[in-house]
Amino acid sequence: METKHCNGCNQDKTLNAFYTRTTGKSKGKLYPICRECQISRSKQYQSDHRVHMRKYYSERAHRLGINRPIQDAKDSGPWLGDLSEQVLSRYFKNVSRMPKNNRGYDFLCERGFKIDAKASCLRHRNNGCTRWCFCIERNVIADYFLCLAFDNRSDLTPMHVWLLPGRVVSHYQGISITNSSRGLAKWSKFEKPLDKVVACCKILGNKSMS
Repeated sequence: METKHCNGCNQDKTLNAFYTRTTGKSKGKLYPICRECQISRSKQYQSDHRVHMRKYYSERAHRLGINRPIQDAKDSGPWLGDLSEQVLSRYFKNVSRMPKNNRGYDFLCERGFKIDAKASCLRHRNNGCTRWCFCIERNVIADYFLCLAFDNRSDLTPMHVWLLPGRVVSHYQGISITNSSRGLAKWSKFEKPLDKVVACCKILGNKSMS
């Protein structure tokens, strides 16, 4: 059985005792220290930096809307996701909206297809590139992912909507669509008309102001 030397505990262990890198130039390679050593170091770091970690988790909970009612958490990811579900429940006819936190998908269409709704605002990078990022999380339950792209959180103007087949994207943790002619062309065959989305957003906007 093939083994690897751990630089943390200085022991030779089987390969499944090591985590695999998922990003960067070393993607697909094993970490130099084993899982046990990584977990131990993580616990030690959190113990040595308790004040910093409490602040980090508090800010993260605020950002995710965990410690606030969803209607008051307009700067959080869950609020944007909830908005996309409301829009898309009006976009499709004859769909059933699943209960909150339903595993794997948000809608069930009349043909029995499971649809997971995603939303993203345009993100700006230091190199001038702008893109939308959608979290797929290797979801193999949904048959389709309906991805709604907004300009920014202030205006929430819909710019694109894509209906992506699960067979195309379900093996990804996340996908990014660059706001460029080349980036948009890559996904153009999955793009759907935007007029109905704009109309749905206007209806929701009027309701929120009334």
